[in-house]
Amino acid sequence: MKREPIIILGVPIDRLTMDQTVEQIFHLVDCYAHDGRPRLVCTVNADFLTNTLSWNLRKSSHPELQKILRRADLTTADGMPLVWASRLLGPALSERVTGADLVPCIAREAAVRGKSLYLLGGNPGAAEKAAARLQQANPGLKIAGWDSPFVHIQGMRLPESYEGDSGIVEKINESGADILLIAFGNPKQEMWFERNRDRLKVPVSIGVGGTFDFIAGSVSRAPLWMQNAGMEWLWRLSRDPARLWKRYLIDLLKIGSLLWPSVFFHQYTRMTTPHGYLKKCKNEIVSRHGSRGAREYLHVVLPGILDAGSAERIQSLVPRKPAAHLILDFSEVGFADSAGLGIILNIILLMDASAFGVFFVGLSKGMRKNLRYNRLYDLVSRREYHTLDDALRALDKADRNPSLRYELEKNGTRITLRLQGELCMPDIPHDLVRILSSNRDKSAWEIDLGGLRFIDSAGIVFLFHLKQALKEKGKSCSLIRAGGDVARMLKVTGARAFL
Repeated sequence: MKREPIIILGVPIDRLTMDQTVEQIFHLVDCYAHDGRPRLVCTVNADFLTNTLSWNLRKSSHPELQKILRRADLTTADGMPLVWASRLLGPALSERVTGADLVPCIAREAAVRGKSLYLLGGNPGAAEKAAARLQQANPGLKIAGWDSPFVHIQGMRLPESYEGDSGIVEKINESGADILLIAFGNPKQEMWFERNRDRLKVPVSIGVGGTFDFIAGSVSRAPLWMQNAGMEWLWRLSRDPARLWKRYLIDLLKIGSLLWPSVFFHQYTRMTTPHGYLKKCKNEIVSRHGSRGAREYLHVVLPGILDAGSAERIQSLVPRKPAAHLILDFSEVGFADSAGLGIILNIILLMDASAFGVFFVGLSKGMRKNLRYNRLYDLVSRREYHTLDDALRALDKADRNPSLRYELEKNGTRITLRLQGELCMPDIPHDLVRILSSNRDKSAWEIDLGGLRFIDSAGIVFLFHLKQALKEKGKSCSLIRAGGDVARMLKVTGARAFL
């Protein structure tokens, strides 16, 4: 099944019903047998977006969480605000797919298919009780195990928490589970999965928040009529006002403020577009293959309208296993809704996972605004060129560089380690700790982060171990020039306390 997500504030949301979501999850389980790649499913609600996004259109308050949500293999709308927002931005989501509703459906299907579940997280005792109730409701359901460890994603205990993950992951892997349900809450559950992605041997992991408490019966859900009316949040607020009122108020104000520019731009563009223009837009997609020396490329001129109707045709032109660089030409594009933006994100992720690059040309001022208001321009801006000739000249230098590059420079009594690119899983250069700490030079060290675009929690822990190794050898070490997303990650993880 091809993904056809819509974009809401830079996050892809799959347009699937509950039944389609369950079917797709088990399809992902089957895919693991062919490629061995663990998949992540995220149930996204308004709180996810407030945790991820900054009030500033050009910034993210949590760059790692934003990247995880964008790269997730399946995302559902766990809340009516996202369903309502979808109606104002393009194709409407047919229904919400919450973690609390999804898990019982998965358990029912798993019992039929002979697949097993592992329950991780939740309040003490909740996972065990939830497992018992799921088995009681679904005879024959295999529960591979459960565990309720406490993990850290920030602060002084972040480095040691990474070491502590080993035992948790080993226990999960030994269980042979097909589906891992992670109930640490957002953003902890998504970040825990990401930092252990390469160690987990479970086909599909799903972040389910407080679902175990609902299933175990320790927390009651709203009456069905309130759930259907999108008023479950009001029920939860009435049950725990002291804890939830501030969170819900912030969510409401922030989501409303963040959505307003994208909704206004979309509706304004539709209303002010000349009558009949959308029907007269160039509907054909022109593609041609070319080469620059030894470099092959595919040049695709996009249609006048980027929407659900054109998304499938565009996607069919881009091979699932790219064999050439891709140039996307927006010179004919006059209108793009949330589904059209979804295919653009799909293509970026596909090309980033390949050995080839993607280049953007011909973006109008309006299209740049559209991408910026919908929180996607950060992915496009560093690949954007004014003309096709500019993109072709950039193609001449498009050798695929490693995601992380580093160099050493000695200046008097100081040695500088310059990092460039992205310091994140799975490309952490662990051998560098041993190599640098074995250097007999007693000069002071500084790690220059100015060339880094991005760093994740694993990269931050790597810097901690590098500093510790140098310190043990009697060498001082400092971090310099951390800016942009790198500075924001150091702040959100509380890394300044131990770096």
